Amino acid sequence: MGRPKPLNTGNASNYKHVVVVWLDIAGKDEAWVEISEAKSMKPGRMVTSGWILKEEENYIVLASSLDTQEGLAGNINAIPRCVIETIRKV
Repeated sequence: MGRPKPLNTGNASNYKHVVVVWLDIAGKDEAWVEISEAKSMKPGRMVTSGWILKEEENYIVLASSLDTQEGLAGNINAIPRCVIETIRKV
């Protein structure tokens, strides 16, 4: 077996790779629901993995995909810090 090829991560090493656990809005599209059903609703707990492109006091911008050659980012989320439960470095 030959040696493995070096991993080409492009500019990904310029950004912190993290897993973020955060709360998302839950909603109902129906015009009317029972109040008991409405009271039982809870926000969804989301897990997003990606690279932090920008950190501000009130939010972070996270990309789940980075292109290794063109300087492109995909699956972008701007997540308010007030809904973030944890940020862990990968």
